[in-house]
Amino acid sequence: MKRPRIFLDANILVDAQIRDIFLTIAEARLIDLRWSDEVLNEARNVLTNQRGIEPSRVDYLISTINAAFPNSNVAASNINPLPVSLPDADDLHVLSAAVSADCDLLVTNNLRDFPDGAVVPFGLSALNADSAIEMLVQDFSDQMPAIISRLLSELRNPQVTVQQFLDRLAQRTPTAAQALSTALKG
Repeated sequence: MKRPRIFLDANILVDAQIRDIFLTIAEARLIDLRWSDEVLNEARNVLTNQRGIEPSRVDYLISTINAAFPNSNVAASNINPLPVSLPDADDLHVLSAAVSADCDLLVTNNLRDFPDGAVVPFGLSALNADSAIEMLVQDFSDQMPAIISRLLSELRNPQVTVQQFLDRLAQRTPTAAQALSTALKG
């Protein structure tokens, strides 16, 4: 079975918990992730300029992600501009990279900027983080306990319980948090 190929927009990569869920599912080799340098630069800008994280920490995060997933970064030379109009022309690079990388799904919390009429003709679906995580939890419910256990084992400063993790997740992705809670109860 072909693993779903998912392109993550910058607004997904800047949320540590959401990003870690996708990365941990990808580490389990259930999905393939993609992003581009331009998306990483947008994430870097948000993390440093809006969230106040030290640039060296953000650079370390991005280099660590790229090292862990060496085939995920879609090179600019492999991105073909698309002849399509989006509500926000600045997002055209995201759609172009996702299509150029032959992705099945674009995950973004800016769905209004990626209407179905613009993405579906390219064989792509766009979902927000809540819907995408819910879908992955349903598709891989048997593997979710081990995936979340692994993710939580890496959160040591401070250590996080399953309930704390789910409560925090529910603040931004309530449907996904409920689906994950159900999967974890088995």
